[in-house]
Amino acid sequence: MGRVGPTEVWWRAHYSWLLEHGFQLCERYKPDWVPSWKGRDPSETIKCEDGQASREPSVLNAIRVKDGTHVVLKRIRAGSSHAEIENSVFLSSEKLCSLEKNHSVPVYNVLPRTTDEPQYDLIAILVLRHLWIRPFATVGEVVACVRQLVEGLAFIHEHRIAHRDCHRGNIMMDATPMYPQGFHFTSSFNLDMNRDWTAEARPLSRTECVTPVKYYFIDFGHSMRFNYEEPTLAMPAYGGDKTAPEFRGDGINRPYDPFSTNVYYLGNALREIFLDVRYIGLKFLRPFLAEMTHEDPTKRPTMPEVVVKFEKLVSGLGQRKLRMAVVQKDDLFALHTFIGGFGCWKRACTYWLKGLPAIPGGNQA
Repeated sequence: MGRVGPTEVWWRAHYSWLLEHGFQLCERYKPDWVPSWKGRDPSETIKCEDGQASREPSVLNAIRVKDGTHVVLKRIRAGSSHAEIENSVFLSSEKLCSLEKNHSVPVYNVLPRTTDEPQYDLIAILVLRHLWIRPFATVGEVVACVRQLVEGLAFIHEHRIAHRDCHRGNIMMDATPMYPQGFHFTSSFNLDMNRDWTAEARPLSRTECVTPVKYYFIDFGHSMRFNYEEPTLAMPAYGGDKTAPEFRGDGINRPYDPFSTNVYYLGNALREIFLDVRYIGLKFLRPFLAEMTHEDPTKRPTMPEVVVKFEKLVSGLGQRKLRMAVVQKDDLFALHTFIGGFGCWKRACTYWLKGLPAIPGGNQA
């Protein structure tokens, strides 16, 4: 029997249990798995699909047996999962899931709680990837992403849910439209492979996709849902972004408005993703994100106001600006990346000549 890593043991131990509940893990996690490279040089591991270990202990890809849907199973420690499951399932309800501005990760199934110790709840969700795993090619692609995210957080707020942890790691994308031949769940920025790990994946750019790439908020573990009549105050939740000004000093011990802090979190996440890596052509975002991350929470715009401000900003950009290539500044002095940067500009011109939209899947400026 093949050996798996310490963080994978739980999944292999529950392979049969998950299969009984309609979800099949990949070959690597079968109890009687024999590595496909057995008898060969150990270096062959990297070349084999069943040699790819999961990067995160709490999530793993699987197939839903009844229809062959590729999903991600998320394991949540029992007792810590009430808010995540309740609010995620609410936002995935039949009434809300099909609404265009809903950018909360869809929950397909909630599995029964495991009976062994420690107990876990499991949910089956859409397969997503970090949005920076493939670089953005044009200003319009960035605009499409930001537009979806500000609309998505406004939608969550509209339903009186404060996410409270919408840092950049909890913003992902459904990259399926970019990969007509599929991608492997364990692929990374440095090694992007196809579904069966036989060749490198060949992704389309966001502009070239037939169906627009959609962006999502994940991980509602810190979220709170408020009644329409009750005050929107809560004690601080110490999530992935620990830079919120209102939590400095004694602020960590005082109730705060989580909706205002959400505005900060999203603004800071977008600043980290698009400005800290210093893409060329995105300076127009800086004043907009500065408002969202204002030191004084009471001076930040609400999410509905953020949506209006962003649309006003986009309306002033024009087609030429939207079709501009975005290249990372820091790399322009390296010759090979400079040539790659020239390739980005050439590709942007090709999109224009083909008549592809300046803003993928969205209203044009």
